[in-house]
Amino acid sequence: MKKINKKIFIISNSYWNLYNFRYELIKKLSYSYDITLLGNYDKTYDLFKGLNCRKIVINFQKNKINLIYDFKLLYNLYKIFKKSKPDILLNYTIKPVIYCSFLQIFFDFKVINTITGLGTLYLKNKLLKKIFINLYYFSQKKVNKIIFQNIDDKKLFNDLKISNKKNSIVIPGSGINTEYFKTNLYPSKKITNFLFVGRLIKEKGVIELCNAFKSLNPNIKFKLTIVGLTDKKNPADVSDIVLENIKEMKNVSIVLNEYDIKKYYENCHCLILPSYREGLSKSCLEAMSMSRPIIVNNVPGCRDLVFNETNGLIFNLKNINDITNKIKYFINISTEDKIKMGKFSRKYATEYFSSKIILNKYEEILL
Repeated sequence: MKKINKKIFIISNSYWNLYNFRYELIKKLSYSYDITLLGNYDKTYDLFKGLNCRKIVINFQKNKINLIYDFKLLYNLYKIFKKSKPDILLNYTIKPVIYCSFLQIFFDFKVINTITGLGTLYLKNKLLKKIFINLYYFSQKKVNKIIFQNIDDKKLFNDLKISNKKNSIVIPGSGINTEYFKTNLYPSKKITNFLFVGRLIKEKGVIELCNAFKSLNPNIKFKLTIVGLTDKKNPADVSDIVLENIKEMKNVSIVLNEYDIKKYYENCHCLILPSYREGLSKSCLEAMSMSRPIIVNNVPGCRDLVFNETNGLIFNLKNINDITNKIKYFINISTEDKIKMGKFSRKYATEYFSSKIILNKYEEILL
């Protein structure tokens, strides 16, 4: 592939985020561009060894605002950009999107931001929401392109005058490797196995999910498997007491900090995600690619993926009774109907959300 003489910085608040959501994009771009990765250090840092890219570690101090620390962060970013002279910044997650965009006033690089969700701090309270709206508003004045993962987030930013029709575009998600996330099998077990995959923070709806399953008649044949990532530095992380209570629940098993997710999709009958809001849920897309129905909240980034009663079900936000009713409904429909739902999921995922489609759209923007 022809090498293009341009330096691209791909920036996120963690190497886990870069690996989990951007790996295929980074791999593809590394063949053509001079790539540098920038993010918080974690154990996924070494997983990029096989790629032709440089790596820089910087601490974005996620999920909190500290004026003194954040000014130091801005200065450190300024020094890195002055030394490296990037041509393009691809920013992901809140602080990189905001702070790297502010620095565009000192440099002539292009800035392409991806809004992957509004984040824990935004959802937490009205004051923080107001702060972030203002930070977004002033930081995005000069950026070249703002990419949204769902229509609702784009409309919100346009309505708030943060973005406009010319510089904003929707690219649905980060792309799914539909060749890897693929199966021709559907579980034959009579016990309906539900699966939750996600970070164990309150905004993912873990507590509501457990309360819904607690309310089910114990004679109903079901199982819930929670595959979750802990994040003790996140103020919204569910407490150890909650985790211990989950472990004691009948018909519920919990797996912590597991990265090999495919086998859990293979063993489940459907994915259930009561998240409060998403950019575009990756766990839902992976489950869909594995021919699984999905049951989700009626919120942006989740409902976008469901044709109700065709490839899944939709329930109302934080409504435990509604969640319970949808669980019961799914248990009671026939295996044939569940398989039909899964097949529609697979078709929808491959036609609109495969990595090839998404990566091509990013390359079009870069060129």
